[in-house]
Amino acid sequence: MLSIADRVWINIRQVYTRVTLTRFTFAFFLLGFTHCFAQGIIQAFLFSVDDNAASFVSSIIQQANASSYQREFAYLTRPNGEYHLSLCSHIPRGATQNPCQPVYPVGDSNMTEYSSVDLVGPDQTITTIMDPTDVVSIAGSNSSGVILMKVDGTEVILSQTCVMTLVYPSQVINNSRREDLALLISQFWLFSISYFGLMHDSIPHILAAISTRVLATGWSAYSIWRTTNIKERFQHLIIDTETPCHRQLFPTYFSTRISFQIPDLVLNVTALVFSSYLAWHLVKDYASHSFKRVGPPAAIVRIYGFFLAVFVCMQLLVFFLSAAMGLWVDQLFNGDIARISSHTTIYEGLFLFTTIILIPWLTMGWYSVRLEKKSLMAGFLSLAFTLIVCWAVMFYSLVYRWTFIQWPFFACMTVSSFIVLIACFGFGVICWLNFNKGLKHWLYVEDVLAKSDFEPEVFPHDVEKVPFPGY
Repeated sequence: MLSIADRVWINIRQVYTRVTLTRFTFAFFLLGFTHCFAQGIIQAFLFSVDDNAASFVSSIIQQANASSYQREFAYLTRPNGEYHLSLCSHIPRGATQNPCQPVYPVGDSNMTEYSSVDLVGPDQTITTIMDPTDVVSIAGSNSSGVILMKVDGTEVILSQTCVMTLVYPSQVINNSRREDLALLISQFWLFSISYFGLMHDSIPHILAAISTRVLATGWSAYSIWRTTNIKERFQHLIIDTETPCHRQLFPTYFSTRISFQIPDLVLNVTALVFSSYLAWHLVKDYASHSFKRVGPPAAIVRIYGFFLAVFVCMQLLVFFLSAAMGLWVDQLFNGDIARISSHTTIYEGLFLFTTIILIPWLTMGWYSVRLEKKSLMAGFLSLAFTLIVCWAVMFYSLVYRWTFIQWPFFACMTVSSFIVLIACFGFGVICWLNFNKGLKHWLYVEDVLAKSDFEPEVFPHDVEKVPFPGY
């Protein structure tokens, strides 16, 4: 009987054999591993940058001793190109009365009343530019605002209106932290499905990995533009002379983020190009071996394509649906809408329902498609339709629509999960309509011959045999 050490050693040798099977498998594994490691470091640094900035701003808001700031969220609009910032106790859209109170309208003549009341603290240092790295501690607050202690012992006072303004940066930076964490997790998930694809010659896992890289590359390019756009907003809200703060509270924040986001984009583009090339060879090789012993007719090849499409969608759903749900639930518990959501119990119930059935549902789909079980397939499609309807009905919720509109990353994850979920349902229906047309038989014969090491040369070729499309 083999010992545990012997079994571990055998498994390691099997993994090594699979990874080094060809130069393409080895290169694909090495690329996935190094990219996961490098991207993980970058996302961790980005999270650290956002976490430090969020902690700094949150500490200022908490020291203001204004509980209303804790119960309200910021709403920024740009009518006629001017920045208008308000603090709201409820979603402004759909409310019978305006639940928002303006903090200040940039460029408005009413700005003078804020200048005479809030902008100038007791130290009369309104034009002083403050670097947060010089701040030793937040000493407390008084009627004028929050007192910050600098390294040289001087006090810097941020007015109450300035603190109210900082509610908006706090929201934005906290959402950036959530994005960083989701993207960090995605790197490990991406490497996991790539590894599984190599270990099991799985075309769906390889294709799912490439699809994810396409989306990740697009988002990394968009996030650079978004960082510059947020910097412009902060400039108009915090730094400019007509603002309540008139201070540079984030002197290195944006330059540091850009310095990490640029290599992030370069890595994503590089990984996408090389992994696409390697994946093309791997899929070509796996497809040529799928029916190497018994050549299928053209009709079977077409059905097999839909069979693979369902499995690709399943792999993508594991991340995108989980990410969309996780971001939404985190908003319900820790976000600004947590204080204004009136149907949180229903939202939590839908989250728990989806979380509980997700893995059993995907397992049901795999077996029903692979073994052509009509009863299982009916259950799989029914649950898929239920999930589509339930999450589509969520858009009836005002707070859900608000989060979707105000947070681009959440919108991206939500739209991606909906597209993949609908595609999974559609391809599942097509597979169901093609049950009992020969795919199950061909897969069974191929599996039996593969286990018996049957050589394809000794089997008479089907006269209707066709190659896998594109190969």
